[in-house]
Amino acid sequence: MNSIFLRSANATERDLTTGKFKWYFNPPLQFQRKEGKTLHIGVSRFSYTNYFNNIVTSTNDTIYYSDDTGDETKYSIVFPQGSYDVDSFNSYIQNELTANGHSGLFSMLPDYSTNKMYVLWGPTLTGWFITLTTASPYVVLGFNLTAGKDYIPTGKSNVVNELIYADDEAAFNSVTSIGLKMNLGAAIVTDGAFNNLMTVSVPDVGIGYIMNDEPMHISFADCSDLQGVPLSYLTVDVVNQSDAALTLSEDIVVKLAVKYE
Repeated sequence: MNSIFLRSANATERDLTTGKFKWYFNPPLQFQRKEGKTLHIGVSRFSYTNYFNNIVTSTNDTIYYSDDTGDETKYSIVFPQGSYDVDSFNSYIQNELTANGHSGLFSMLPDYSTNKMYVLWGPTLTGWFITLTTASPYVVLGFNLTAGKDYIPTGKSNVVNELIYADDEAAFNSVTSIGLKMNLGAAIVTDGAFNNLMTVSVPDVGIGYIMNDEPMHISFADCSDLQGVPLSYLTVDVVNQSDAALTLSEDIVVKLAVKYE
């Protein structure tokens, strides 16, 4: 069994923001014709870094808070795009509250026994509330929106040292699975033979953790159309669990296994 290594850092066309890569081969790859044998190709290893942005600019980057029921967005905390865990998320909140002159007003903390986030209001100020909108990281925090908004607390007036829990478990690990879509010469491989050639589940591990997935049983695709035909390029699209383009922060490595049977 032979192997082909694809490193996105060496791709001819490389776009981490859309997870799209293209390699040109010069000279073209040539797969032999073997009497009575069919060419099969599959992914035998996929290496990536668990570093996916769970806060995205202009998408879910803003939390509002106020002490005026007539102005729900009086103050705001805007998060830079990035990959946050529960500690770095709350640390940024504290820095911004201090910068706004509201040090210790509230914290957003995890309850590890339930995997839910909760809001803890500070010991000095009352009459404040948080507003989450569709532009807020409410899914990451586990809060549900009602009519496009959610107020914490619901009555828009906090109680000193009050704890308010999210509706659902936190979802800081926003990417739960990754799929690889491939094309070995668009006019050659038909019927989506390389769509979702490999899908891996992303475990809830620390940010920056390098994953090396090697399936016990490789899913091989019939690539008989490639036998005896020069292959000048190969593309890889990386998608998430919703089949949407996945933004990557680090390069990937894909190892293809080639066999005849």
